[in-house]
Amino acid sequence: MTNKVAQEKAYMLAVEFIDAINTNDKEKLKEKFSVSQAVLDEIYEEIEYFFDGIPPISLPSIETAFLSRNPKTFFDFYKMDDDIFWGAECTLFVDGKIAEPILHLEFIERDDELFLTYKYLGS
Repeated sequence: MTNKVAQEKAYMLAVEFIDAINTNDKEKLKEKFSVSQAVLDEIYEEIEYFFDGIPPISLPSIETAFLSRNPKTFFDFYKMDDDIFWGAECTLFVDGKIAEPILHLEFIERDDELFLTYKYLGS
């Protein structure tokens, strides 16, 4: 899989992941993204810590996600040491504005598919 194809697939998975968080879709988070209830509780605690509540979070549009900003992009996607692993540092938005926390994700490539793993939410 080329970097560009993997990057676009990873972005779409990240959008789906964030949508599941925003809608509290526990089944999708568990089945598709292997997020346990304990990890989901941790995600909501982190969101509440950063925002003093739980507002809907989002990524920038795909048109702006990969535009260069010093030193990174809003969706910074990179190959890791092993050829099948990718990482992403995702700038989050609330109400159309850049938010402080960064969503850290990992992706594994298997049979031309990517699978998302939540790592952590931090600044």
